[in-house]
Amino acid sequence: MDTFQAIQAFIAIAETGSLSRAALKLGKSPSAMTKAVNALEASLGVRLLTRSTRQVALTEAGRIYLETASEAMLQLGRVSQRLHELDGEPRGVLRITAPLSFGRAVLSGFCPAFMQRYPEVVLELQLADRYMDLVAENLDLALRLGHHDLPGQIARVVGDNRVMLCAAPSYLAQAPALHSPHDLPQHPCLVYRHPMLNPAWFFARDGHSVRIEPQGRLRSDNFDLLLDAACAGQGILPCPRWSALHHVRAGRLVQVLADYQFSGESFGRDHVYAVYPASRRNALKVRLFVDEMQQWMACHFSDTPAAAASGSSGSKLKS
Repeated sequence: MDTFQAIQAFIAIAETGSLSRAALKLGKSPSAMTKAVNALEASLGVRLLTRSTRQVALTEAGRIYLETASEAMLQLGRVSQRLHELDGEPRGVLRITAPLSFGRAVLSGFCPAFMQRYPEVVLELQLADRYMDLVAENLDLALRLGHHDLPGQIARVVGDNRVMLCAAPSYLAQAPALHSPHDLPQHPCLVYRHPMLNPAWFFARDGHSVRIEPQGRLRSDNFDLLLDAACAGQGILPCPRWSALHHVRAGRLVQVLADYQFSGESFGRDHVYAVYPASRRNALKVRLFVDEMQQWMACHFSDTPAAAASGSSGSKLKS
């Protein structure tokens, strides 16, 4: 086993904490893994691992070496990927995180078209409403409703995240009048709750602002559940455009208080951002995914239904 393979063996053992699991992961025998790590330690002149009959643990030198070796292997992998993409065809695994509701409303339509166009790209989607660290969790890209200005990361706008206050026609037909935010206490609100975010709703018009604490019998940390409830006539829900526009066009929802600008911390900023480490800026699969998602969202979530029906002549992806 050469030095490159010996480093792979060491990293696998360190990550799994087990010689047998690491051997299974790499398709090697435990004895071959032991021989490789012994040779690596001999060449470095330090002990990297302490071994017992039950477990394997890193020494202090092993922790230092693991940090550097892991980064070096990642960089080698990226260089190899770029060499394979010299023919202009993206390849390999693209690891993405996005909010749960964004996956259902947007990625479920976009990703099949993207995969059909680029058959050698494998998509790994981690949908979660919690914040996921790109570097720590080895992700290539995050789609965020409001980005974080972190060193070493690039954020690009890929879509519209403006919020529409919506209700079903069946609800509005029997509900009290709704002319201003001050009428909302008379209506059941569907409340999206997140432990780290302020659930208050804010409205602005003509230089005046109104803060509303939404009240209702249905509250959830799952936006899709609330959206289904709104379509079923259970109350009023603020919806990002990408989640609600097809329901509005189909007549399942109606926008209310459209002459007010709505904002709320629970729904992020006015844009959807693609965020990725600066080290991924030259990765062809990342660049194509971001570019084509921007085109796809402009086509499907524009202000004019006709644009969504016909698409943009410059767009590469259509469903």
